[in-house]
Amino acid sequence: SMITNGADVIFHAAGGTGVGVFTEAITTNEQKTDAELEESKIWVIGVDRDQEADGKFTSKDGTEANCTLTSTLKGVGAAVQDISNKAMNDKFPGGEHLEYGLKDGGVDLTPGA
Repeated sequence: SMITNGADVIFHAAGGTGVGVFTEAITTNEQKTDAELEESKIWVIGVDRDQEADGKFTSKDGTEANCTLTSTLKGVGAAVQDISNKAMNDKFPGGEHLEYGLKDGGVDLTPGA
């Protein structure tokens, strides 16, 4: 319904079950010519791993294309390692709110299409 209602970028946060978003985007995109894709391609933002391969399709004109805009990655390992090191050095931040962003390796983006 998101595609039918005009969404041109869909960011799924469904892990492995997000394959349905790719299936629908690919089905819609494959019905378009290259010129139509330039104007109205449906893009998908993947999650948890690089999902570039999941977005491959062939246009109505026979051109190989991709609908994966990028993928978001969670760097849980970076947070676990940091907190573990702090605990090992008697600096466990119990009760504190910690944030791990791009510069900390807590989240990341893939290069995308």
